[in-house]
Amino acid sequence: MKIISEKDFPQDSSINMVVDDDYDNTPEENTGENCAHRRVFRGKCVSCKRLAFKYVHEDQTLIHSTTKERYLRTPQELLQNNLKDSLFRLSQPWEMIMVKLRPSVHTFLKEASTMFEIYMCTMSTRSYALQVAELLDPESVYFKSIITREDLLETSEKNLGLVLREERMVLIIDDTISVWSEHELNLIHIKKYHYFDSDHDWSVVSLSALGTDEGGTTGKLTTVLQQLKLIHRLFFNPKFEGGLQDRDVRDILDRLSVLQGCTLSFKNIFPSDFRPENSRLWLMAEELGAKVSMDNLINTITHVVTWFATAEEFQEAEREKIILVHPKWLRACYIASERVSEKKYLIKPKDSS
Repeated sequence: MKIISEKDFPQDSSINMVVDDDYDNTPEENTGENCAHRRVFRGKCVSCKRLAFKYVHEDQTLIHSTTKERYLRTPQELLQNNLKDSLFRLSQPWEMIMVKLRPSVHTFLKEASTMFEIYMCTMSTRSYALQVAELLDPESVYFKSIITREDLLETSEKNLGLVLREERMVLIIDDTISVWSEHELNLIHIKKYHYFDSDHDWSVVSLSALGTDEGGTTGKLTTVLQQLKLIHRLFFNPKFEGGLQDRDVRDILDRLSVLQGCTLSFKNIFPSDFRPENSRLWLMAEELGAKVSMDNLINTITHVVTWFATAEEFQEAEREKIILVHPKWLRACYIASERVSEKKYLIKPKDSS
């Protein structure tokens, strides 16, 4: 696995990423107490022959899987919309499984692997995990390691014990928060991928039932990939104070929620020949989770950061419900690591007296 780090830093300074790939490929568990042994073969504990612990029924991060017979009997119905390269039927000793790859998953893994070492962590058995990994990574270039049920110490928890990096350098992507109770601060939560009908969540209409799918360029993996690129850029940014040894992805994730939902535009701040994305103010806005735009025709602006505003600009902002604020507001939010009230930093019309 290629380790990528900024050229100004040592080559062992890469960040790691853990993605989940859970599917419970064992039969229904017995009604008795589950054993504590770790080795599972064909759905049974190797040591005491009990049926293995049944944890989750389907993965919904990178793929969606099902054992529903109607999908297995008539897969041709699902091959509409050019799904032949994303829909697969896997054979297990006790059942058949239909697997649907999430749109853009190969692009996601390819681009993420240039920035991170990628570990797959799954509650499923190793045999099934290797089959899925072959679909996701046919040339075996993306995953540094595959951590499966047989490797985990707890049957209901995932952990970073087998990820060979400091926790401050590890990001987790999962559709289930509860399994990472010891590492929630490292977690990027992704919305579940509901392609097939579910026996467990009747409130959700599957994408296959609607005859559609997530968009390749607008889907959840594309959104998460953009977030990963931002986190990577912020972590390795040489302009930030302190050395690499002082940086922590958990702090970056926490800060990204401060101005989430805000879209900022800078006006009358930078010289015309200056690239604003290189400015400290722009970087602070990104680090706080705000979107930054210089074109209000494309993005709906919530705040304009400026030194001053004319009466006409002030009236337009009021009409568009845009908040005009001084750059000191952004710095105050950055220092406090929370969204500070704009009241003290509001801009008044320049020609008012």
